[in-house]
Parts: sequence; structure tokens; C-alpha cells
Amino acid sequence: MFYASENGVASGPDGCPDSEPVRRRLGRIIEPGVLTVNSAETIERVPIHTDADGVVRVAGTRVTLDTIVAAFDAGAAAEEIAQQYSSIALADVYSVITYYLRHKTAVSAYLHTRHEQAATVREEIERRFPPSGIRERLIARRQ
Repeated sequence: MFYASENGVASGPDGCPDSEPVRRRLGRIIEPGVLTVNSAETIERVPIHTDADGVVRVAGTRVTLDTIVAAFDAGAAAEEIAQQYSSIALADVYSVITYYLRHKTAVSAYLHTRHEQAATVREEIERRFPPSGIRERLIARRQ
């Protein structure tokens, strides 16, 4: 068992800081150079990219940022999202959610723009192909 002293130095049950037995036991857990604490060395890229159409997607998949954010905002846990979209690794789901939470204003602005674009496209489609009477037109085609 290890104990932390007031100055943060680990000690063994004998209370001797930095004793040989402590070094040997810690060496099995934390080897020099394995875990870095310098934040510049632990920065990871968020696995998202913008495609040719300006849609932000999870890297290596067709899943959009919109999809992940909507699921998360609806209360889904990262594990549920990863299970629902098996092409995304759980670690990537956590990275995307972290990005969303740290950049909520920018992501919200992006999502607002996407909703406006979707409304514009929907209006154009409904103008070109009016939804009124669609049932009758489909039934007439079958006959």
C-alpha cells in the first residue's frame, strides 16, 4: 500500500519517502517516459473533418457532427452513441462530445447554419414537388 505525504511524495508503510521498495513498486506502475504530464505532448486531434459540401463529419465515417450532438443532447451516453453508430470508436465519440462541450458557441452556430440550409433545401423541394396531393399521385401511378 502506498501513502501520499503532505508534500506529495509517495511513501511506503514504513513512512520513508522515496524508499527502494516504493521505487520498485511504482516502477511497475509508472515507468519513466511512459506517461507524460506535459500537456503539449498529450494533445490529440479531434477526429472530425469538413467534407467537400461543408458538412462536419467524424473522421473515417459518414456520421455527421449534427448526429452526435443531437444524440448527446437527447440524453444518450457516449457508449450508446458508439453502439448505435458502430463505425465510430468509443474514444472518438468521447473526443467529439468533448469538442462540442468546449466549443459550444461555435458548434451551435454551425448547427444553426445547417438547420437554415436544410430549411432552404426543404422549401425548394416542396416548391418543385408540392406535397399536397402526393398520395393521390402515387396511387394513380400504381394503377
